[in-house]
Amino acid sequence: MNSRFGNFQQISYLDSKYFHGIINKKRSNLAIRGVFVDGTWCTDPILVKKAFKDHYEARFNKPTKARLKLSFSFPNRLSTDQVADLERHVSHDEIRLAVWDCGVNKSPGPDGFTFEFFRKFWKVIGPDFCEAVEHFFKQGSFSKGCNSSFIALIPKVLDAKFVNDYRPISLIGCIYKVVTKILASRLAMVIAGLVSNTQSAFVAGRQILDGPFILNEVLDWCKRKKKKALFFKVDFAKAYDSVRWDFLLDVLEAFGFGSTWCTWIRGISDFAKASLLVNGSPSDEFHIHRGLKQGDPLSPFLFILVMEALHLSVCKAVDEDVFKGIQLQGSLALSHLFYADDAFFMGEWSDNNLRGIINILKCFHLASGLQINIHKSQILGVGVSRSRVEDMASSLGCTIMENKFRYLGVMVGAGMTRHKAWDDVILKLQSRLSKWKAKTLSIGGRLTLLKSVLGASPLYNMSIFKVPKGVLKVMESIRSNFFKGASMLEKKISWIAWDKVLASKKKGGLGVSSYFALNRALLLKWVWRFVSQDDSLWFRVIQAVHGDKIDSHSVRKVSIWSSILKEVQVLKSSGFDFLSYCSKRIGDGQSTSFWKETWIKVNS
Repeated sequence: MNSRFGNFQQISYLDSKYFHGIINKKRSNLAIRGVFVDGTWCTDPILVKKAFKDHYEARFNKPTKARLKLSFSFPNRLSTDQVADLERHVSHDEIRLAVWDCGVNKSPGPDGFTFEFFRKFWKVIGPDFCEAVEHFFKQGSFSKGCNSSFIALIPKVLDAKFVNDYRPISLIGCIYKVVTKILASRLAMVIAGLVSNTQSAFVAGRQILDGPFILNEVLDWCKRKKKKALFFKVDFAKAYDSVRWDFLLDVLEAFGFGSTWCTWIRGISDFAKASLLVNGSPSDEFHIHRGLKQGDPLSPFLFILVMEALHLSVCKAVDEDVFKGIQLQGSLALSHLFYADDAFFMGEWSDNNLRGIINILKCFHLASGLQINIHKSQILGVGVSRSRVEDMASSLGCTIMENKFRYLGVMVGAGMTRHKAWDDVILKLQSRLSKWKAKTLSIGGRLTLLKSVLGASPLYNMSIFKVPKGVLKVMESIRSNFFKGASMLEKKISWIAWDKVLASKKKGGLGVSSYFALNRALLLKWVWRFVSQDDSLWFRVIQAVHGDKIDSHSVRKVSIWSSILKEVQVLKSSGFDFLSYCSKRIGDGQSTSFWKETWIKVNS
């Protein structure tokens, strides 16, 4: 027993020692050793800190230019009851729930506290903490110091040399975070009724992958119908940092938010200060006069409300023929999709159409402060020659989107199920492994990483595309070698069959998900969604492109949906009829036909 316990201690020590080594290496890689200042390489810590402070102080300064104002009403507005519910009294239970909903050991802000401290000593410090939070909701502003934050600098590229190569992440204090957590929780309850179905991020009940799926289907539909179409992916420069506060308040008022709520939103912005952390050393504080803090739980919700103003502007332009979207079969037309700060426009191919959307984006910039980064924006033409696409891209100053392109981190485009298109997924798995030395980890540590990191890595890709068998074999081989503690270039004896590792614990296995089973389960989820008729934008696009009834959908078309239905047929021929296990709720009966639906007999 003693020797076994000693071995366990040794393994744990090796794991801990290695993990600490990884952390120290990461800290070293993130260290800022110098930046270019006016074309000169600068390594003096004081000058480097000054360069960052000057840059971000200018980025967050008060807007000096006059802006355009909203000239149209918003169709979706809050009801009187919703306004009252948003502005209701904040209880101690709600504050405590917000504290427990925050990460325990996340990097602290200027107050130096983590939420682990507040949880542990809640009986002692809880009443005072609640009083500090209640002060904001009563007065509409924070006590001195509570609206200050640290800005951590995260490199966006491997070899960051310029100030612009870093992304600012706000490390906010506990009082501020709990206040915004409460506001975000309340806003999340009503936001689905305010923003359109073209926005799929941060809204409960909507699917993140709907956007890539819709784009694939529309792209394939345009090719089949030989339509000349324009796809334009827009990149907003410093999106969160550029939002004008006065525009945000105009948007809130247009949605019908009450005066108290607007006062609270103004209170989290007014008198805000920040200090930059350069290699752990804070700079002098400076005032913030614009932007939404990255790291603030409320920021994503406020940002999609701002983007809804762009949605309404585009819809108005479509109604007035300033921009022409893609008219699918039936009455459904698509002109744009939004995912947080990603915007994707699609329409008929023409110079006037592209010019129309550029003018809309320019007007939106003059109103909101959000400006497109034309050099990072991409254009794709369907049914037109490459030379015409190149000419249009050159005239705008943007780049060409290849037929195999990425959107929201997911592969999109025709032919993406080929082996070559999955090279990136395999490389990503291998790159994750390169950060963990398998030989220095215990078998328990390798199993934990196998289930979490390596299992989640290709999840988005596998949720839309059927993975070829050869690729699945390579991916399972990567996981198997890692579990054995071997590298890809060496062979090692396997003491347990890999099928046993993939088996459930009830059957004597280790409960590691099979990539093959996981891929099929994720694909079949789309079929269940269509059968359940969730009335999402994705459902209506599939209905418009393929038809109302799933039985009439062809499996011979080149599209993601057709490939998924083909998999359903393969399973049926193997003896598993997936559709027979799918049922839908009748609801109000509007979408249910007594004579045409397949009814299930339920034993009482």
